Amino acid sequence: AGPRFKNCSMVKPFCHSVSLETSWVPDEGRGIMARMLCPMTCTCWSEISPRLITTGCPSSCTQQLADGDGFTVQHRNNEFAAASCGDTPVAELKRNPSFQNWIEQLTLYANITGDSQMTQIVEDMAENGCALEGNWSSFACHFDNTALGSAARPFGGYAFFCGKLCCDSGNPGPDSDETYMKTICPFSCFGNNMPTGLGPPGTGSGTGTGPPGSPSTGGTGTGSSGGSSSSSTGTGSGTGSSGSSSSGGTGSTGSTGSSGSGSGSSSG
Repeated sequence: AGPRFKNCSMVKPFCHSVSLETSWVPDEGRGIMARMLCPMTCTCWSEISPRLITTGCPSSCTQQLADGDGFTVQHRNNEFAAASCGDTPVAELKRNPSFQNWIEQLTLYANITGDSQMTQIVEDMAENGCALEGNWSSFACHFDNTALGSAARPFGGYAFFCGKLCCDSGNPGPDSDETYMKTICPFSCFGNNMPTGLGPPGTGSGTGTGPPGSPSTGGTGTGSSGGSSSSSTGTGSGTGSSGSSSSGGTGSTGSTGSSGSGSGSSSG
């Protein structure tokens, strides 16, 4: 019997452990179970975490919203909004802990499965970074791209590290599908068109008056948002007669953001 785990923090060391579906080799399925039961701990939503293997990760972690704007997991939206669109120099990649973890996972997978093609791709990635030879980028940009058919592998890819290589619409191969690319590439690769729900917080303010002897309520504040929408905080003030109180106003964004909570003062 293996070790007993009481919470997700205890399984974190297995988040990037290679586990193959069906056979559950070579770790007896510990990696699959860790990612399946603790997807947020294992950052299944991330494109740049040390975890590259995807077996066990729920599809909801990378699923787009029904309207096509953004993702169901906000952490993923934030990551996609913050990343730049460019190729990371190979020297920098070689110093990056996540990238080194990826190379280890891919190498172990290739050794277990006898996948000689994967071995070549990984060796090229480790040595040349984004400057891959031939059509290897069609695989390395995102290994589990369904357009690869039977050649797909249970891994993400390094579109975030090699944005120019992987996210340029002129790049040949399955990854030239823009609809698919928008699910694996930083938003900045598409003209900073951030989906609804993103953007820096807005600010709001409001004032209000109440009748004597009763509480007064602050007015509705309106704020502006740097992106399509974001939550904002409204501030308000009220005036009332002796013994009464005032509450803060409600803030909302300048576009379609959600309303925020208000704060106010009392007088009496």
